[in-house]
Amino acid sequence: MKKLILTLSVFSFILACSEGSKSEPVAIEKNVRDYFFMDDSVQVETKITDTIFASELTQMEKELEEKVGEAQHQIDTLQLYIDYWQDKMFELQDQGKSEKDIQNAKLYMTTYQLNQKEYQIDKMTLMNTSRVYLGLKRYAKDSIMGYATDVTYTISGESNIIPVLMNADFKIVD
Repeated sequence: MKKLILTLSVFSFILACSEGSKSEPVAIEKNVRDYFFMDDSVQVETKITDTIFASELTQMEKELEEKVGEAQHQIDTLQLYIDYWQDKMFELQDQGKSEKDIQNAKLYMTTYQLNQKEYQIDKMTLMNTSRVYLGLKRYAKDSIMGYATDVTYTISGESNIIPVLMNADFKIVD
């Protein structure tokens, strides 16, 4: 009886392993087609180019957190410059200085505002990346967080390659 149970267990394990390896490419292709709304007539090929492990994701999150902090530091520093040049512009106006001096102060202030907006955009992009990392963590399997995958599709004889990030359930993370 024990041999029968052991044999069935081993057979079930082998069957599960072989089915898992066959179904992964099918699951990947199905999820890609669903995500991009691709018809069955579109030829699609997928290739996993990298596996993202928990330790790698943790390191990426640390680096991302540092970059967000650096961006915030730049935003705060630029705000000081903006305030200075805004005060300087008003001071020049109150003192009746030349229009050239006032416009020069306004130019500096506007330049710093533009730089600040660029850093704010960078920060928002980094925060969106953090959200994507969180999406990977939610569907982790063992130590695997996700996969970098190249999707090649052909429409009207033209091939295109789209790199996508998939979680451990082979669903595209956006």
